[in-house]
Amino acid sequence: MIDDSYVWKSRLRTGRAILRRKLRRAKVDPARVDAAFVQVEAFAFLTGYIIRKLLEAKKLSDELEAAVMNVVTYPARPEYPLDFLSPHKIERGYDLTAPSEKAVGFRDLCNLLVHSFVFMPASDESGTRWTGFFLNSDRTKNRELMFIKREDFDLLVDEVVRDDVVTMHIDRLRSRVKKSRVGEGDAVPTISLNADLND
Repeated sequence: MIDDSYVWKSRLRTGRAILRRKLRRAKVDPARVDAAFVQVEAFAFLTGYIIRKLLEAKKLSDELEAAVMNVVTYPARPEYPLDFLSPHKIERGYDLTAPSEKAVGFRDLCNLLVHSFVFMPASDESGTRWTGFFLNSDRTKNRELMFIKREDFDLLVDEVVRDDVVTMHIDRLRSRVKKSRVGEGDAVPTISLNADLND
């Protein structure tokens, strides 16, 4: 049980600072790129795990739980299903020439991070700047591959770190809990997890 969400949110802030430092060093020294991209995966997994724990402990607002992220998806190629020996062969397992958009819920995103089957950081043409990552899970691998932009993942972390439950109503008879980041009577915000929609 998580009693104090601050400790876990602080862990996210610290982890992101370490990741940013490693990514900056990788831009200057290409020999550090692989280590930085391993850190991307480790931080993404940690983020998913922390979010799940905060959700289970009722430490995140309903507004954040209702948030969605628009992602790019690529359909699986049924003639080449990936297995545990080939999750890195995304160009064979998925049609990367047929992108489409899809809205993914906050909880589903964190489950994908925790249960990732394919997790592959993507970079720019120089190979040193992290631009996002490809992702799916053991349950979705035969259907699609998603691409999460770096800016959108960063926004997701920002929203978790600054989310604060201000009001809470508990109905123990019906096993319902309402948690909000705004006071009673205030307008309930809609949260988008896409950086370009928040500019």
